[in-house]
Amino acid sequence: MAVAIKMNKGKKVSQIVTRSCNDYLIEFLQSKNTFLKLYGNLEKAMTSALPENVGENCRKCKPELFDKDSFPKEAGVTVLGNCDFYRSQMGVTYLLAANEFIRIIKSNELLFQNKIFLKKLTFQFFACFGYIKGKGIMVFDLSKLCNKLLENGFMLISAIFSKSDSLKNLNIINDTIDSIDTSLVKIKLYNSEDLSRLELQREFFSKKKEFYKEKLWLDQYAKPSRPKNFGGIVSARPNRTDIAYYCYYTSETKELKTNNLFPTKKAWKEIGELFGKDDTNIQKAYNKIYSSKTERLKNTKTRNIEYVLDNMLATYPKAKKLALDELKLAIID
Repeated sequence: MAVAIKMNKGKKVSQIVTRSCNDYLIEFLQSKNTFLKLYGNLEKAMTSALPENVGENCRKCKPELFDKDSFPKEAGVTVLGNCDFYRSQMGVTYLLAANEFIRIIKSNELLFQNKIFLKKLTFQFFACFGYIKGKGIMVFDLSKLCNKLLENGFMLISAIFSKSDSLKNLNIINDTIDSIDTSLVKIKLYNSEDLSRLELQREFFSKKKEFYKEKLWLDQYAKPSRPKNFGGIVSARPNRTDIAYYCYYTSETKELKTNNLFPTKKAWKEIGELFGKDDTNIQKAYNKIYSSKTERLKNTKTRNIEYVLDNMLATYPKAKKLALDELKLAIID
């Protein structure tokens, strides 16, 4: 496979390098020995796939059955046998699959630059080959490979997002969703390919969008508020009771999103870190209002519910409705 390499201005034509697909796979695996081992396993599988009787009258498999004078005497001339027809077919399948894999990788800068993911994906590439024993046929599961590429791509993007600013992530995500939507419209118009993987990508980025919208909002509350003094009483909002009500209403309506399963200890720690408060105190306040409706709807708690409604539930319509309903009950009581 001759690959055109983009040259910088001033480079001489003699500096163009031609690389085979095996050269790329060795680079991806970061080891020639690893490649030779994986490719050796392919060759063994090719031999196992050959029809049982193909070697019975094969000049290559059983040269001892043929007169020595019938073999070419010129140096460098390859002896072809019955098995070579099948080996050539399987070899073409390998080359086509390898070229497609390399094309996909090189067109994806994130995957191409990440050596750890690239090595892992190359192992998965070799795992996508299969054989029909006794038929001399090699098959390649391109769908399986595409799913693996998509899965690793999602993991890599998530890792990059986790190290970036939430607002920056949202801008990237919005642009990506817009691009995917445009592609989906074109595909639906021309019915040119399967929609499933594009729809998966859209679902992935949509979920990331919701996560970073919430994280951006929570980050604002994670910053310590400047204490205000009202008649000698120091107030810093949201306090642990406010946060407890926020957690209660959003969790009851299935709108609370945490990296860890709520209400595990890890989830409480995560919430404590987001709000800059002691997670144990928040959990205690939550347990009180969760376990007792009477406690939750005390008239003295209306200020907490009002604060949560006004400041913490803007993007949670179901939780906001529940809080409003409970506020009415608390006022009546």
